[in-house]
Amino acid sequence: MPHNRRRPRTLLWLVLAVVMTIFPAGRVLAQGTMGMLPDPMTTTELMRDLDRLDLSPEQKQAAQRLHAQYRDRFAVLHDNDIKELMQQMGDMSGTLPERAKIEKLMSDMDRVQRKIAGVDNRFLDELQIVLTDEQRAGLERIRLRRERARYRQSALNFAGGGTVTDISEIVDEIELSPDTRTRIAPTLEAYEFALTRDLRDVAEASARTIISFFDALDEAGLAEDALQNPETAAEAMKVVVEAQKRMFVEVEQRSLDMFDKNRKAVKALAASMTDAEAMRFRAQFVAREEQAIGPIMLRTVGWWSALHDFEPTDDAERETVNGARNTIEQTLAPIITELMKTSVARASMGSLDPDAMSARQTYFQRLGEITSELATSIEEARAQLAAGLAPTRVSEIAASAEGGSVDTAVAAQNTNAGGEEDPSARSTDILDAPPVIVVDNLIIGRIRDVELRRYAGMLGVDDDTQKRLDEAHAAYAAQYDAMEERMRTGYGSVPSYLQNEDGQFRPNPAFDVEAYHTARRQFAQEARDLDDAFLEQVRTIVDVQPDDAAWKRIVDHRLRRRMSPAFNAGMGVSSQEASIELGSLLRHLEQRNELSPETLEVLRRYEAALTPLYVILYDRALTINKATDRWQIKQQEYVDGAPPVDVAESYRAIFGNSQQQFAETLTAIVQLNLATIDELQRTLPDDEAERMRDRYFRIGFPQIYSSGQSAHRALRRSLRLPNLSVSQREQLEELASTFFPAFDAINDQLVDATRQQQPWLMFNQDTQQEWMARQRRSETLKYERRELEANVITTLSTTLDPDQLRQVGGLPALPKKDPRGW
Repeated sequence: MPHNRRRPRTLLWLVLAVVMTIFPAGRVLAQGTMGMLPDPMTTTELMRDLDRLDLSPEQKQAAQRLHAQYRDRFAVLHDNDIKELMQQMGDMSGTLPERAKIEKLMSDMDRVQRKIAGVDNRFLDELQIVLTDEQRAGLERIRLRRERARYRQSALNFAGGGTVTDISEIVDEIELSPDTRTRIAPTLEAYEFALTRDLRDVAEASARTIISFFDALDEAGLAEDALQNPETAAEAMKVVVEAQKRMFVEVEQRSLDMFDKNRKAVKALAASMTDAEAMRFRAQFVAREEQAIGPIMLRTVGWWSALHDFEPTDDAERETVNGARNTIEQTLAPIITELMKTSVARASMGSLDPDAMSARQTYFQRLGEITSELATSIEEARAQLAAGLAPTRVSEIAASAEGGSVDTAVAAQNTNAGGEEDPSARSTDILDAPPVIVVDNLIIGRIRDVELRRYAGMLGVDDDTQKRLDEAHAAYAAQYDAMEERMRTGYGSVPSYLQNEDGQFRPNPAFDVEAYHTARRQFAQEARDLDDAFLEQVRTIVDVQPDDAAWKRIVDHRLRRRMSPAFNAGMGVSSQEASIELGSLLRHLEQRNELSPETLEVLRRYEAALTPLYVILYDRALTINKATDRWQIKQQEYVDGAPPVDVAESYRAIFGNSQQQFAETLTAIVQLNLATIDELQRTLPDDEAERMRDRYFRIGFPQIYSSGQSAHRALRRSLRLPNLSVSQREQLEELASTFFPAFDAINDQLVDATRQQQPWLMFNQDTQQEWMARQRRSETLKYERRELEANVITTLSTTLDPDQLRQVGGLPALPKKDPRGW
C-alpha cells in the first residue's frame, strides 16, 4: 500500500468512537472473548431448557455428563481458534485497521461462529439419546434458543446499539399459571421463530455495515497526513464524521426495529395474561431493556407483587395493604407504559453526533428521575404499612418483597467461609462508620459529637473533663461550619458543566480548572489544620502526653479518616482491598478488651505505618481529580470539532504517571495489610485469626466472595442431613471433595487477577495487550465458577428427595451472568 494510503497508527477520537465500539474492551465480558463471541451453553441455561421437557432426575444426571463433555470440547475450541481470533482483534485495538485486515477478521469470526454452532449442535444431537420421543419434540425450541443466544452474545451485531432482549427467557422465569402458559404458547412460538430469523439477518447486515464504513474511508483516500495536517484536517474529518454517522444510523435503526418488534410481542403476550401477571411481565421487560434502572424496577415490582399476593386477616389490613399497593401502582404503571413507548435509549451509544448525545443526556436524566420516583413510592408504601399494620405483618411483606435482594458487599462481609452468618461481622462502632462528605467529595465533615465521645472514652475522661471538651468542640464546630460555607459559596459553587436551553451539557466558561483545584487544596489543608488545632486542645484538656499510645492512635485515626475519600477518587484505578483498616476487623475484640498486648502492639505499628501512606494517597487523588477535569474538557473539544490529535497521547500528557503512582500507593497499602495479617495471625486464637483473614478477603473482594455462598450453604446443609442414604452420602461427599477446593482455587486466582487489573492500563500501548489478556482470564474464571455453583445446585436437585430438599430450606436459583451492560 502506498504511504499516502496508510492508516493512522494513532488512537484518534474517531477510533475511540468507532473502533473501540467495534472491538470493545470494557463490556461485561464473555468467557474470555471480550464480549465478541458467545459463551458455551451454561448449566443454568441447559437446566432451564430441560425443565420445560420434564426430565427425570436420572435423565438430568445423564444430561449433566453430556454437558461436561460439551464444555471440554468448547474449551479446546477456546484454547485454539477463539484465542487466536482474540489475539487478532487485540493486535488491531488502538489503530484504524486496513480494509483487508477487517475483511479477514470478519471472515475468521464467521468461521469461528460456525465452529461454535457445530459444537453446540453436536451436544444437542447427543441429548436426544437421553430423551423420550415426546421430549425430543421440544428439542427444536432449545436449538432455536441457543442459536438466538449466539447472535445476541456477539457484541458485533449491535455494536454501539445495545443488546436485544429475548422475551421467551422472561416468560420462562416469571410465575405464570398453567392456563396462561397454554394461552400464550402459539404467540410465543411464533415470536421465537421470528426473532431467530431476525437475529440471523442482523448478523449478516452488521458485517456489511462495518465493511461499508471502511469502504467510505478508502473511497476518500484518507491518509494519515490528511488527518494531522492542519490545512487538510478539517476536510478529511468531514469524510470521517459522515462515514461514522452513516454507520451508527444503520446500527441504531436495526436496534430500534428489534426493540419495536419486542414491544409489540410484549403487548400481545400480556393481553393473554392476568393483570398481575402482565404487570410483572412488562416490568421485567423494561428492567432488561433499561438496565440503568433495572434494580430499582425489579425491587418496585417485587414490593407490588408482595402486596398483591398478601392475604389480610381483616378489613383493616386489607384496606392498608390495598392502599400501599395502589401507591406503588400509581407510580409504577405509568412509568412502565412510558418506557414501553420510548426508543431514545436505543440510540447508538458510541455516536458522537451532538443531537444523539443530547438526546441520551436528556433520557438518562429522566432515568434518574424515574429511579427517585420508584424509590419514593416504595418508601411511601412502607410508611402506610407501618401506620396500619403490626410490625410482624410489615416484616412478612418486606421479606416477601425483598426476597433474595441482599447487597452483595454487605452479604460478603457478613458471611463466613462456610456460607453461614458471622455473628461478629457487623460493627456499629463510630471508628468504622464511613466519614461524612461535605461540599467536595474529597473533603470530609468535622469531628462529630459521637466521634469526640468515642475518643474521650478511649482516654478515660471524667464528666467534668467531658464538659470542657464539649465547649471546645462547639467552638471548633462553628469554625468548621464557617469554612464549609465559604467552600459552598466559593469554588464549590462553580459547576464545571452547565445545561443550555437545548438540554445539552456544555463546559462552563466560568469554570477555571487551575483556580478550582488550587482552592480545593487550600481548603483541604485548612480543614486538616482545624482538626489538628482542635485535637491539640483536646490533648491539653485531657492532659495526655503526645507520645501516649492511645492518643497517637486517635490522631492517626482521624487523619486517616480525613484522607479516606481518596479511595474513591482514582479515575481508572481501584482497590477496595486497600481501603480496609485491619483494626476494624478486630474491633469486636477490642471493645471487649480481648486483644492481647502482643496484638495491640502489632496494630499500633501497623497504624503508624499506614497513616503516611494515606497522606500520600490523598495528595495523588487530588492530582488525579484535577487531571480528570482537564480530560473531560479536552473530550468536549473533540466532540465540538477540534482538530484531530492523538487521543491516547493527549490522555497520557494530561494524566502523566499519576494513575500509576496512585496504584503503586494502593499496592503498598495492600502489601502492608497482608504482612500485618500474617503478624496478627500469630498473636490471635486460631478461630479469630481465620475469621479475620476470611473477612478481609470478603470485604476486599465482595464481587468475588459474594458469589457462590448459596451453593456453599446448600451443600453443607445437605451433608448434615441425618436421613441420607449410603448412596446419597457418597455422592454428596464426592461432590464436596471436588467443589470446595476447586471453588477456593478459582477465588484465589480471581483475587490475584483483580489485584493486577487496573483499567488505566488499557490506555498504555505497552500494557494494553496484557490488560486484555487478564480481562479474558478473569472472565473465564468467572464462567468456570458459575458452572461449579450450577453443578452443585443441579446435583443436589437430582440427589435429594422432596422431603430432604424441604429440610435444607430448598435450593437457591441457578447462577446467571450479570446482565448489565458496560
